[in-house]
Amino acid sequence: MNMIIGADAAKLAGLQIDLLQKVRQGHVTLGQLEWFTGLSKEERNNLFLSSRSSLLEFVSTVVVPANTCKFVAREGLVCDVSVAAAVKIRYLSENFIEWFLGGRGKIEAPMTEQVLRYAKLRKPSFDGAIIAELGGEAKAETALREMFFLMKKQGHGQPGVLLNNAYANIFYVRDIAGALRTVRAYWYGGGWSVHAYSVGSPNRWDDGPPGVLSQFCPWLLCHCSGELILWQLDTLTLGLHDV
Repeated sequence: MNMIIGADAAKLAGLQIDLLQKVRQGHVTLGQLEWFTGLSKEERNNLFLSSRSSLLEFVSTVVVPANTCKFVAREGLVCDVSVAAAVKIRYLSENFIEWFLGGRGKIEAPMTEQVLRYAKLRKPSFDGAIIAELGGEAKAETALREMFFLMKKQGHGQPGVLLNNAYANIFYVRDIAGALRTVRAYWYGGGWSVHAYSVGSPNRWDDGPPGVLSQFCPWLLCHCSGELILWQLDTLTLGLHDV
């Protein structure tokens, strides 16, 4: 019994040190801690269980910096696999060209710093269920410029947040007409390929090798909720307000 208590005490001490470091680094604020400690036991249990998604496995977050210029899709998303290309793009699907590059193409306004979270698909699923699991369209939606920012950081296939092993990186992005679309980006054959699909597609995303009606999709990227971020401290998961 004493050994169990000693082990628990050591783990708690480690968590306290980890938490203190996060406070000092600004990753966790005192206001966030006060909010969490003010929750009832039932509220904390519900928060913990809600973070244990059966469909998605949270991986991490990535920051997309603020920018002051408009993003013009037709200027950035161009097929070019030359050595001089900032982003090697080998293929853009017909749907993507029609929905995002038709006419003047999609133009997005400047935006403030954004935080995206990314998760791994745990089991085969359709877009509707995935979007619901992410908290609805508003929370699942990302901007086209955010996807392009991540592609540019790995413009020649170098390692980074996006998978570069021919597996799918999935974004939910609104097209020129304002319809939410599923956008798949993957690195293969020396460049990025970008496809777009209806979120109501009968094809499912799989957690294994592609099948007749599936695509291999281990990575989904979406905005961190404006109300909730999950910080994982070793074995303890805290739900903290994003301030």
